[in-house]
Amino acid sequence: MSPVSLAVLLAALLAAGLLGYTYYTSTVSGAERRVTVATLERLADMLASGGASLPGGLRLEAYNATLRIDGIPIGVRLARITLPGCHGVRVDPARYGAALAPWGNGTACGLASTIRVAERGGVVVVEYYTPSTTGLYGSLNVTSSRVRLTVWATSISTPWGNVSLGRPVEVVVLERVVGGGP
Repeated sequence: MSPVSLAVLLAALLAAGLLGYTYYTSTVSGAERRVTVATLERLADMLASGGASLPGGLRLEAYNATLRIDGIPIGVRLARITLPGCHGVRVDPARYGAALAPWGNGTACGLASTIRVAERGGVVVVEYYTPSTTGLYGSLNVTSSRVRLTVWATSISTPWGNVSLGRPVEVVVLERVVGGGP
Protein backbone atom coordinates (compact mmCIF):
# COMPACT_ATOMS: atom_id res chain seq x y z
CA MET A 1 0.00 0.00 0.00
CA SER A 2 1.43 3.35 -1.00
CA PRO A 3 1.85 6.19 1.53
CA VAL A 4 -0.81 8.23 -0.31
CA SER A 5 -3.32 5.35 -0.14
CA LEU A 6 -2.56 4.87 3.54
CA ALA A 7 -3.11 8.60 4.21
CA VAL A 8 -6.43 8.52 2.31
CA LEU A 9 -7.53 5.43 4.26
CA LEU A 10 -6.63 7.06 7.60
CA ALA A 11 -8.44 10.27 6.64
CA ALA A 12 -11.55 8.25 5.67
CA LEU A 13 -11.45 6.35 8.99
CA LEU A 14 -11.06 9.60 10.92
CA ALA A 15 -13.95 11.19 9.03
CA ALA A 16 -16.15 8.14 9.66
CA GLY A 17 -15.26 8.24 13.37
CA LEU A 18 -16.14 11.94 13.63
CA LEU A 19 -19.40 11.40 11.77
CA GLY A 20 -20.31 8.53 14.10
CA TYR A 21 -19.45 10.60 17.21
CA THR A 22 -21.53 13.53 15.93
CA TYR A 23 -24.49 11.23 15.28
CA TYR A 24 -24.14 9.64 18.74
CA THR A 25 -23.99 12.95 20.61
CA SER A 26 -26.93 14.42 18.70
CA THR A 27 -29.21 11.38 19.18
CA VAL A 28 -28.25 9.37 22.26
CA SER A 29 -27.06 12.29 24.39
CA GLY A 30 -30.06 14.33 23.27
CA ALA A 31 -32.37 11.55 24.41
CA GLU A 32 -30.68 11.46 27.79
CA ARG A 33 -31.37 15.19 28.18
CA ARG A 34 -35.07 14.83 27.39
CA VAL A 35 -37.04 17.11 29.69
CA THR A 36 -40.34 16.07 31.27
CA VAL A 37 -43.09 18.06 32.98
CA ALA A 38 -41.87 16.64 36.32
CA THR A 39 -38.38 18.02 35.58
CA LEU A 40 -39.90 21.43 34.88
CA GLU A 41 -41.92 21.32 38.09
CA ARG A 42 -38.76 20.58 40.13
CA LEU A 43 -36.91 23.37 38.32
CA ALA A 44 -39.73 25.84 39.08
CA ASP A 45 -39.58 24.88 42.77
CA MET A 46 -35.78 25.32 42.80
CA LEU A 47 -35.92 28.74 41.16
CA ALA A 48 -38.79 29.90 43.38
CA SER A 49 -36.63 28.87 46.37
CA GLY A 50 -33.73 31.00 45.17
CA GLY A 51 -31.83 29.52 42.23
CA ALA A 52 -31.40 26.80 39.62
CA SER A 53 -28.86 25.61 37.08
CA LEU A 54 -28.91 23.11 34.23
CA PRO A 55 -26.16 21.71 31.98
CA GLY A 56 -26.57 23.19 28.54
CA GLY A 57 -27.76 26.51 29.88
CA LEU A 58 -31.01 28.31 30.48
CA ARG A 59 -32.26 30.99 28.09
CA LEU A 60 -33.88 33.87 29.99
CA GLU A 61 -36.38 35.81 27.87
CA ALA A 62 -38.98 38.50 28.46
CA TYR A 63 -42.53 38.96 27.25
CA ASN A 64 -45.05 41.70 27.98
CA ALA A 65 -48.43 41.36 29.63
CA THR A 66 -51.03 43.72 31.05
CA LEU A 67 -52.31 43.64 34.60
CA ARG A 68 -55.43 45.69 35.32
CA ILE A 69 -56.32 46.88 38.80
CA ASP A 70 -59.78 48.45 38.93
CA GLY A 71 -59.57 48.76 35.15
CA ILE A 72 -56.29 50.72 35.17
CA PRO A 73 -53.72 49.01 32.91
CA ILE A 74 -50.27 48.27 34.33
CA GLY A 75 -47.67 46.93 31.91
CA VAL A 76 -45.52 44.12 33.28
CA ARG A 77 -42.50 42.34 31.81
CA LEU A 78 -42.70 38.62 32.54
CA ALA A 79 -39.87 36.06 32.53
CA ARG A 80 -39.79 33.01 30.31
CA ILE A 81 -37.00 30.44 30.68
CA THR A 82 -36.32 28.04 27.81
CA LEU A 83 -34.41 24.78 28.32
CA PRO A 84 -32.52 22.59 25.85
CA GLY A 85 -33.94 19.15 25.02
CA CYS A 86 -37.61 20.11 25.32
CA HIS A 87 -39.21 18.27 22.41
CA GLY A 88 -42.78 17.06 22.70
CA VAL A 89 -43.61 18.70 26.04
CA ARG A 90 -46.99 20.46 25.99
CA VAL A 91 -48.19 22.21 29.12
CA ASP A 92 -50.09 25.43 29.88
CA PRO A 93 -48.60 27.41 32.78
CA ALA A 94 -52.02 28.85 33.68
CA ARG A 95 -53.19 25.45 34.95
CA TYR A 96 -50.75 25.63 37.85
CA GLY A 97 -51.97 28.88 39.43
CA ALA A 98 -48.36 29.74 40.31
CA ALA A 99 -46.29 32.81 39.51
CA LEU A 100 -43.66 30.54 37.90
CA ALA A 101 -44.81 27.36 36.19
CA PRO A 102 -43.89 24.84 33.48
CA TRP A 103 -44.81 25.69 29.88
CA GLY A 104 -44.33 23.86 26.61
CA ASN A 105 -45.67 24.07 23.07
CA GLY A 106 -44.33 20.80 21.63
CA THR A 107 -41.14 22.25 20.14
CA ALA A 108 -39.82 24.29 23.08
CA CYS A 109 -40.43 24.27 26.81
CA GLY A 110 -39.28 25.68 30.10
CA LEU A 111 -40.74 27.90 32.79
CA ALA A 112 -42.98 30.90 32.31
CA SER A 113 -44.10 33.55 34.71
CA THR A 114 -47.79 34.19 35.00
CA ILE A 115 -49.47 36.76 37.20
CA ARG A 116 -50.59 35.00 40.38
CA VAL A 117 -53.31 36.53 42.56
CA ALA A 118 -53.64 35.14 46.10
CA GLU A 119 -54.91 36.29 49.48
CA ARG A 120 -52.39 36.31 52.32
CA GLY A 121 -53.59 37.45 55.71
CA GLY A 122 -56.29 39.83 54.49
CA VAL A 123 -54.05 41.34 51.79
CA VAL A 124 -54.29 40.34 48.14
CA VAL A 125 -50.82 39.71 46.69
CA VAL A 126 -50.30 39.94 42.95
CA GLU A 127 -46.99 38.21 42.17
CA TYR A 128 -44.91 37.66 39.02
CA TYR A 129 -41.31 37.07 37.91
CA THR A 130 -39.47 39.54 35.70
CA PRO A 131 -36.01 39.21 34.09
CA SER A 132 -33.24 41.63 35.03
CA THR A 133 -31.57 40.88 31.67
CA THR A 134 -32.07 38.38 28.88
CA GLY A 135 -29.69 35.83 27.37
CA LEU A 136 -28.20 32.35 27.83
CA TYR A 137 -26.97 31.57 31.35
CA GLY A 138 -25.54 28.57 33.21
CA SER A 139 -27.65 29.37 36.26
CA LEU A 140 -30.53 31.62 37.26
CA ASN A 141 -31.32 33.17 40.62
CA VAL A 142 -34.04 35.29 42.14
CA THR A 143 -31.88 38.35 42.73
CA SER A 144 -34.47 40.47 44.51
CA SER A 145 -38.12 40.93 45.34
CA ARG A 146 -39.73 44.33 45.48
CA VAL A 147 -43.13 45.79 46.08
CA ARG A 148 -43.98 47.57 42.86
CA LEU A 149 -47.31 48.97 43.97
CA THR A 150 -49.68 48.99 46.94
CA VAL A 151 -53.28 50.13 46.39
CA TRP A 152 -56.84 49.53 47.58
CA ALA A 153 -58.92 47.91 44.83
CA THR A 154 -62.06 45.91 44.09
CA SER A 155 -60.99 44.01 40.94
CA ILE A 156 -57.91 42.57 39.29
CA SER A 157 -57.61 41.32 35.71
CA THR A 158 -54.74 39.35 34.19
CA PRO A 159 -54.38 37.62 30.81
CA TRP A 160 -55.30 34.39 32.68
CA GLY A 161 -58.46 35.55 34.42
CA ASN A 162 -60.37 38.12 36.44
CA VAL A 163 -60.78 38.41 40.21
CA SER A 164 -63.63 40.39 41.75
CA LEU A 165 -62.79 41.27 45.35
CA GLY A 166 -66.32 42.43 46.24
CA ARG A 167 -65.12 45.29 48.44
CA PRO A 168 -62.01 47.49 48.57
CA VAL A 169 -59.05 45.37 49.68
CA GLU A 170 -55.38 46.19 50.03
CA VAL A 171 -53.55 44.87 46.95
CA VAL A 172 -49.76 44.50 46.90
CA VAL A 173 -48.02 43.95 43.54
CA LEU A 174 -44.85 41.92 44.19
CA GLU A 175 -42.19 41.69 41.50
CA ARG A 176 -39.54 38.95 41.77
CA VAL A 177 -36.45 39.68 39.69
CA VAL A 178 -34.65 36.79 37.97
CA GLY A 179 -31.03 37.21 36.89
CA GLY A 180 -28.46 34.98 35.26
CA GLY A 181 -24.97 33.82 36.16
CA PRO A 182 -22.18 31.89 34.46
